[in-house]
Amino acid sequence: GWMRVSYGCSPIVSNQHFANHCHSLATRRNANARSLTRNEWLISDPDFRLPFIFGRSDIETWYRASEFKMGLDRVRLAWDYDTKHAFPVRDYGIDKRKTEHVYKGVQYRIELDESIRLTIDGNSSRNIDWRTELTGDEVRGLFEYASDESWIGGWAPVADVINER
Repeated sequence: GWMRVSYGCSPIVSNQHFANHCHSLATRRNANARSLTRNEWLISDPDFRLPFIFGRSDIETWYRASEFKMGLDRVRLAWDYDTKHAFPVRDYGIDKRKTEHVYKGVQYRIELDESIRLTIDGNSSRNIDWRTELTGDEVRGLFEYASDESWIGGWAPVADVINER
């Protein structure tokens, strides 16, 4: 299923079209965020503002605007709402180019350079390859996708923009 929520000028689009995984894309004027969770990790929103929130996520990324493009700013793995656990890979004062982390039986192996390459091993194994930089035109396209009704048609219009080519 699909969901779109808007906080002022910050639309958030989520989908669950990937086997057992749920992607989320949040767009703002000067930053974008993308998350990957699993369907079984979705929980009811305790504030009742949304139908659900992520109880856990495999990866969360934040991109920040600079020089007419968006570059990768922050990355964290294995975020858990209940325990407040998170494993920072790139954050303020932290920049791990290649690292591994295990949390609650899930093993994460990540490499950061021209792309974000993550291997997730556990009950729902998968590999992801996300881009670390987006052009101004691509960012505008993501914002339009999340702001108008094109997100109803599926993730395909933005998959090539976000995923490494």
